Amino acid sequence: MHNHEFSFLRQYRTLASEGYLIRVGKESLSHVDVHLSNGATYMTVVLFRELDEKQTLDLLCSLEENLISSVQSPDDELYVSVFRGTQEGFYTEHHLEEHRGRQTS
Repeated sequence: MHNHEFSFLRQYRTLASEGYLIRVGKESLSHVDVHLSNGATYMTVVLFRELDEKQTLDLLCSLEENLISSVQSPDDELYVSVFRGTQEGFYTEHHLEEHRGRQTS
């Protein structure tokens, strides 16, 4: 897996955080949350499939080069947690309100 294979689709941005869907071609590979704080940047990476360590490090290097280097101070530390999992759903406030309405009926 080479760095040029990754595409980064930003899902949200706030003053101190960003979230991305990472794809290889049309396949969703990962979700990444980036949180900026004083002196450090924290990334949480959720892989949707198993990667070997070289592939994981290729992804992390690409994330650092393409996403982090533009928002992080050169003196800031970078901390990354990597998990593997599957997305079980995507919910909005509407779903919760609908669920609560069914419980009171």
